[in-house]
Amino acid sequence: MNISRSWLGKAALALAWALAMRLLLHRLGLPDSPAGDLAPLIGLDRPGFWWKFLGDWAPLGLLFMSSAGYLLSRWARTDAPRSAARFSSLDWPAYAALPLMLGFTALHAHTPAWPLWCGVAYLAALSWQAALVAAMLWEAGGSPGADGRLLAWGGALLGLALYLGLNFWVAQAVSTCGDESLYLINTDRLMAALGLSSGQAHMPEYRLHFYWGGWSKSLAKPLAESWGLFALLGPGWVLAGRLGALAILALAGALALGLFCRLGLNLGYRERPVLAATWLLGFSLPLLQLTQHVYPGALGVLGVILGLHCCQCIQRRTAPALLLLGLIAIFLALAKMRLAPVSLGLILAGLAALYLHFPLRRRKIVLIGSGLLALLAALLLASLLGAPGLGLVTNKLWSIKGVQLGPMLVSLPAMLFDQQFGLLAYAPWLILGLAGAARFGREHPRQLLYGLIIAGVSVSAVVLWRWVQWEGGFTPPGRFLAPLLPILALWSLPAFARGGRLWRSLCAALGLASLAVAWIFTLIPQWRFHRRTGINNFLAWLDDALSGTAHRFWPSFNEISWQPILPVLPWLLLLAASAYYLWRDPKPAAAQPPAWGLGRLGIAGGALVLAALLTSVVLGRLVPTGYMEAENLRTAESRLYGNYYNRRVQLVLRSPADHGQTMVVAGRDIEFLEVRAHRVADRTQAGPPPVIAFYMDDKPLGQILVVKTAWRIYRLPISVSPGRHLLQVRMLSHSGRDAVGLDWLRLGP
Repeated sequence: MNISRSWLGKAALALAWALAMRLLLHRLGLPDSPAGDLAPLIGLDRPGFWWKFLGDWAPLGLLFMSSAGYLLSRWARTDAPRSAARFSSLDWPAYAALPLMLGFTALHAHTPAWPLWCGVAYLAALSWQAALVAAMLWEAGGSPGADGRLLAWGGALLGLALYLGLNFWVAQAVSTCGDESLYLINTDRLMAALGLSSGQAHMPEYRLHFYWGGWSKSLAKPLAESWGLFALLGPGWVLAGRLGALAILALAGALALGLFCRLGLNLGYRERPVLAATWLLGFSLPLLQLTQHVYPGALGVLGVILGLHCCQCIQRRTAPALLLLGLIAIFLALAKMRLAPVSLGLILAGLAALYLHFPLRRRKIVLIGSGLLALLAALLLASLLGAPGLGLVTNKLWSIKGVQLGPMLVSLPAMLFDQQFGLLAYAPWLILGLAGAARFGREHPRQLLYGLIIAGVSVSAVVLWRWVQWEGGFTPPGRFLAPLLPILALWSLPAFARGGRLWRSLCAALGLASLAVAWIFTLIPQWRFHRRTGINNFLAWLDDALSGTAHRFWPSFNEISWQPILPVLPWLLLLAASAYYLWRDPKPAAAQPPAWGLGRLGIAGGALVLAALLTSVVLGRLVPTGYMEAENLRTAESRLYGNYYNRRVQLVLRSPADHGQTMVVAGRDIEFLEVRAHRVADRTQAGPPPVIAFYMDDKPLGQILVVKTAWRIYRLPISVSPGRHLLQVRMLSHSGRDAVGLDWLRLGP
């Protein structure tokens, strides 16, 4: 089939579909918003925009992917003739998603899950198209003398098209959250000051386009920082609102993929391992979600990759590399104050590169570096002493005054391993970067040094300043560690370059798990947002669906004690074994027996992923519960204390309507229930103390009179037979002011 004719046919189909939706809008009486029973689960409650997604955004997203495939097939006709020739005909089935979504919408009265099925159809179509485009690059990567520009910028084109297509779904499925609304409203203010916008984005009739949650005036306060971010997002905002701003971040993410691929190839790694690392970086959740929410993390990723490029070529092009490095550092600090440590890390890495490449000037370089650090120390000291004009910096230093060593040291492993907020929970393949760091340092010691400097400075700043909020707040996970993503991906290249069937199967399992998590959390983006309850939203749904407690076998740093942290040990064992293997294995992959093809690797990797998931599900149904954190009993009617000042997040019962519940497993007869609780009172109460009651499978177990206003362990004698049971707690009575805080519960024989 003629490629140009095929693309024109798809463009005509997308246009005809949009026109047909206009005609059907008032004729069929279909819902204009997918709000319904599933809204609390998937967040699809945006009023008045469902038809716009169905008629405009969905066909446009598919057309973007077809366009990327069309351009790449013309470029790759020589390097990937088979995949390029097949793309036009194999791309057509993706458009069957459009009538499928219309059919699900029409059946909404009889199909409660119709919005979810629409999302499945749309994401499946985009995934199919992305796989076809990726197949061209994969074939090209296996050809002799593969074109590095094709692989790098073809991958960037694929990333851009996929990011834009997914943004159409995410912008429909979930409201802006956290600081996103602040960024967009302040971007609008900046554009209004330039005469390019109305400046009324905070008004109800305007903010419905990007925010449809509970409103407060604090969501629209003027910001004294991040003007670099506002200026960058401005053109996109003026042209297309929230989607336009996301398009700017999608472009930043796509450029990061292209530059990362070029860097990996320049370091001498083979094409296909570099492609694997590039795609996992771009299409697993941490970077993927940074292109779907208005946060500066994608800019941090792009800045770090550009900085590593500058450090690599600083000997050949010293002046341009230093100039670009300085501009990147300045822009990142202007885009977000939290990225200022990344800027410092980039500058120090640049000085390290100068020191290594120009031995005759090392004394001057050391003096420059020392002067820079002295200037930084003076700035921090002046801000702590209240110097005028440094109020913004002073505000950022507040958490150092009350730093607690234990929680501060735990914050870094929590940001990596925690099931709700940890980087590895959403991109398990990044553990290969931690494991491969030493091997990468053996092969490229200078690049390892640059990465360690950037990562060390930025991560140390996050741990020091954010130990009280290591989880990042009610925002997508991993955003504090975003600058670490390209560094870990770079360190993972030795892992993808090794051979061996078992090792390749492990890499495939970690990669498939990362892509599966990205797919699930893109289908239901509401699941990305967590309160610090200790249970990942997906695992909570899985426990609900299977009447188990699988979440207990995944790491949780909600409470700093050994019981919830114990599941980190398998990760640490995997990390240690992988690091040992990569360090001692001297053989390049090409010298080893031919590894399995992609199909067999996918089957083996998928089997390992399913085995890990099924193991946790089975253990959750069989292993006795014993100890549990009280916040695991949280329901929609329950309340949690905030944790902003690093308080434990207890379950709080304030009125007779408050209750919580969770599934427990009794391995043998249970004879008592221990509860650590306290009476929460604004002032000393003369009235009777509050009473809470416990139930097992809706049958009363007994009541506890919570007398003390300090933490105390209460023991309730009970009789429970072995098996799975539903444990519930409910406030029965209180004086009108008192509440009960629960910390943990323990079932004992």
